[in-house]
Amino acid sequence: MLVERDRPVLRGAADTGPAVREKWLIGVPFRPDTSRVVWMYYVVDGARDDSQAVRAAMERANSARERRARGGTPVVAEGVEVRRIMLDPLGHTSLDGCW
Repeated sequence: MLVERDRPVLRGAADTGPAVREKWLIGVPFRPDTSRVVWMYYVVDGARDDSQAVRAAMERANSARERRARGGTPVVAEGVEVRRIMLDPLGHTSLDGCW
């Protein structure tokens, strides 16, 4: 049984009751040249909803380290793939939905 002290709390979140933490898989398309698209995937843990997860993934994708790896090119949040990572009671992982 979960008690209040066992519930995860997100830093910087307003105190609106217990936080719900979810894991998300965010796919970000990147076009290094005009002929192909490369998908970069980021696992975001602790986002309250899909928009917060996309923001976190985009911050990571546009970090100095990631931009250096892509030759300095930034990415934009257009055509991103958003999937919630689900864990069933038996511990099996699956992906829910696709936006």
